[in-house]
Amino acid sequence: MSKVRFETSDALGLITLANPPLNLFDQELIDDLRTAVGAARKHPLRALLVRADGKNFSGGADVAIFKGKTAKEARERFTSHLRTIADLEELPFPTIVAVQGACMAAGLELALACDLIWAASSARFGQVEASIGTTTLLGGVQRLAERAGPSRAREIIYTADQYDAATSSDGTSLTESFLTKNLSRRPEPLPSDSPAAQRSPTQPARKSYGHIWREASAPPTRWSTRSLLSYLRPLTCAPVSMG
Repeated sequence: MSKVRFETSDALGLITLANPPLNLFDQELIDDLRTAVGAARKHPLRALLVRADGKNFSGGADVAIFKGKTAKEARERFTSHLRTIADLEELPFPTIVAVQGACMAAGLELALACDLIWAASSARFGQVEASIGTTTLLGGVQRLAERAGPSRAREIIYTADQYDAATSSDGTSLTESFLTKNLSRRPEPLPSDSPAAQRSPTQPARKSYGHIWREASAPPTRWSTRSLLSYLRPLTCAPVSMG
């Protein structure tokens, strides 16, 4: 895998998009992501962190992947890509994505498949597909409607506007609207008998994680690996090597 890395640190898994400066989704990155998610599923993890190299999380798809494709070929390809995003969403442990800079289109669809988004102050979110005459292709509209509500999802999809981590039209942060409430403090350790500690694969149990996680009150401009691992250490309940 050259454009996505999968690593482990004790019980924590890390998937890193490694195609800077924009970490665009080309065929190689998507194939590598599929391999990384498959590898994460096979490990006895307590949590998975998804992050990206460089100043931007992802600018979305590399439009070159659309060139020369028939409708049938495009449908087959995106059906496969949808399965990869669903496989990430269905992992039987908490998944967290750390976003800095641009998180657009396919990048946001990847982020929405995770349980929680941690947004640095530089983060900008957008489902910008309408600006090139298409719509979300990897389940973004459905996940936006689930997390932010149908009206907000329509606004985000139809306008192709970009939003920072702290603003939206109704006065709440996008990360809060998408994912969790009461973002005020650091994560707390999970009790040993909690659904997360037992790695329950059920979606209702996954939704219960929301009240445990908290975001820093003053997020950094960019996430460093060290700061991310220190935030995640309470969840893994094991010493984390900083490498």
